[in-house]
Amino acid sequence: MKIHVDILLNHFQFIHYRISTTCGKFSTLATIIYASPNTTKRKQLWPHLRSLAGNITSHWIMFGDFNSTLTASAQMNAAISTRPCKNFQNFVYDFDIRDMGFQGLEFTWNRGLSYARLDRALCNSKWDESYLETAIHNLHRMRSDHRPILLCVGISTNNLRPAQFRYFSG
Repeated sequence: MKIHVDILLNHFQFIHYRISTTCGKFSTLATIIYASPNTTKRKQLWPHLRSLAGNITSHWIMFGDFNSTLTASAQMNAAISTRPCKNFQNFVYDFDIRDMGFQGLEFTWNRGLSYARLDRALCNSKWDESYLETAIHNLHRMRSDHRPILLCVGISTNNLRPAQFRYFSG
């Protein structure tokens, strides 16, 4: 089975695309987000996502760095720039978008003593109906101030075990 990816919209804060199989048995919309850390530029994201959401009637998942929080509990000792974003909250509410939760550590970003959950995955109800076994994992931070997130689709979360680390000297 071959997978085909069609980029539908390339915006400076996201890439919106369709993933499908060549045999036509699978098709979904996905949007990878990298919202600007600049608050003024980030405000441009929400009208574009609203425009997309208003036209989507199929499965849709969005994931990545929103550089915004949804709730006060999604941050600790955070600066004003990471306080809950009303535009983000309204977008999620108005289009019946669901935060898909996570496994692992709660906060995906930190600088000094400030922590926030800026990286996440969201989906619409069509996605929920079709992909029951979807899991989001907040992974360990490497060289960034963000933790990467891993999206697993169609894999039972009971079968996911951390790989054992082994060091081989060569």
